[in-house]
This record gives sequence, C-alpha cells and structure tokens, in this order.
Amino acid sequence: MIDLDERYVQNIQLENQLFNDIVQVQLPQQYTLVTYRVMAILDWSARFCRQAKHIFKTDDDVFINSPLLIRYVSRLLYPQQSPIAQSTLSTSTNTTNSTSTTSTTSRSINSVSHSDALLKTFRPDLISIYGYKISQPRVIRDADDVVQQRYVVTEDEYRCSQYPDYLSGFGYLLPKVARDAVLYAFYFDKHPFRISDVYITGILPDYLRINRESMSEYNIRYLGSCETFFNNYKHSFACAVGSHFGSANDVFIQYNKYWKTLKANIETIYSF
Repeated sequence: MIDLDERYVQNIQLENQLFNDIVQVQLPQQYTLVTYRVMAILDWSARFCRQAKHIFKTDDDVFINSPLLIRYVSRLLYPQQSPIAQSTLSTSTNTTNSTSTTSTTSRSINSVSHSDALLKTFRPDLISIYGYKISQPRVIRDADDVVQQRYVVTEDEYRCSQYPDYLSGFGYLLPKVARDAVLYAFYFDKHPFRISDVYITGILPDYLRINRESMSEYNIRYLGSCETFFNNYKHSFACAVGSHFGSANDVFIQYNKYWKTLKANIETIYSF
C-alpha cells in the first residue's frame, strides 16, 4: 500500500501499469495513523484475498528473506512434508507504507461476511500468530530521542506500565482466522491504540487470548550491512534497509542485490 502523495503519482501509476500490485488510500503520511493503515491491509485481504491461508505484514524499509518465510509457512501448513515440495503457498505478503481511516475499514460487522461463523468456531487456544516476540515491554512515558518520542504514551492513552507481549513490526505472520478475529475486534473498538504493533499483535490478541509465538530460530538486524547479514542466508530473515520508497537512495537496487544472494542459495535455505 502507498499513501496518496502528488510527488509519487507518476511513479505509482507506472508501477501499477507494470505490475498491478498497488492499493492506495487517501490520507497523508502520519505516524499517528499507522494503526489504521495496517488495519486497511488486513481489511483489504479479508475482502479480496479470502483464499490466502496466512497474511504476512512488513514495511517497505525491511527486506524479508521470502524463501525462508515460505519455508516457515510450509512447516505450519504441511508439517509432515518437504518445504521444497510445498513451496507454492497461498500466502499473501503485504509491504506497507500507507495510512487509512475509519471509512477505509468501515468498522462494520457486515464488512466481513463470515463474522457469525467466526464467533461460532473461534478457538483462541488453537490459534497463534508468529513473529519476534517482545516480552514484558514497558510503556514509554518520556524520551529525548526524536525517534523514541513517537512511542511516548500518556496515562490517559494507556494506564498500565507494561504492554501485553507483542510482535516486532519487522514482520509478523497471521493465519487468516487470527486476522479475521483481530479485524472483528477492531470494528467495535471506538478508540484504537495508535502504536500499531502493540495494538494489533499485543493488545487485541491478548484480549482475544490468541497465542503469540516467536520465530526465534531466525535472525533480524536493525543496524549494519544487510548484504553481510544475508550472506548467512540460512538464518537471516529480516533486515532494516534504512531507506523508503522515494528516498534519495534507490532501495530497489539494494533489494535486487539481496534477492540475488538469496536466489543463488535457495536450495540450501530449504535444506536445513
């Protein structure tokens, strides 16, 4: 998903003509609206991608080892079979750099037609979402760092001193039943929490009693060279590139370089 921004209109139109892979929402880029943009992704996938068994959310400045992701999902779907044989999956990977509003997700019980069936069959003890679990996270009340200031939360916004365990925004994997349950709860929430990772993978799953499981056998990197990181392709899953679409650095040149490294070693990735 990409925000509406006149500077990028021509590039957006060109990419859409070439790949037909853009969903655009009409809101400015504001961090306070991140929860709505991610919910717009989940809402879109529920409406138009019902066949996908899992939804993977990440950001456009994070490069994901997609063969490793397929391998991971293969083991969830086909635990007794080879990941290579099952590498073609109904997995939807959404890269996001957008925002959405209440109107985008419509907050209506009717927007997900299967909601009644969901209530009748929902077994949270049998449902998990997957990512890099952050345990016993504290609520940030003040910060000097400019980046950290966006995570400052007042007691009026959230009274507790700790959040429920949640998953890192580097990337998390939701089975569609978990996606549907989170959406269903969101539709009725009059005051969604603005820190999306905490809200979508922590607060709502905690309320719904959905398990959060760590992909602890895989590695992620916040700082340093992604090229060096992906040379250890067996366990290197996600790396923060530090550049967004439209920035001065051509992020796609970097991504192409990382992808070639992974592609050259794809059989080894599936074999361990």
